[in-house]
Amino acid sequence: MAELMDQQVLQAGYNVEISDLEGKNPALRIKYALMNRALVYQIMQQLDTSGLWDNGFKKVILTDGYDDTWTYTPTGYK
Repeated sequence: MAELMDQQVLQAGYNVEISDLEGKNPALRIKYALMNRALVYQIMQQLDTSGLWDNGFKKVILTDGYDDTWTYTPTGYK
């Protein structure tokens, strides 16, 4: 699933690092040093996330890898 999301994000023009986080609540993590609130919105609007939820993922975590992190769930942003 991470590979599919990586292709979608790359096709949209973003050079990000995507990884699957295993555990009780599986998550997809998208890391980009220049991540900001506006970019989080753009990425989440351009991604087809229905496959994530269908495959058991509980959330998408978007981070700059430093101080800022956003979490997206099937019900919206946190």
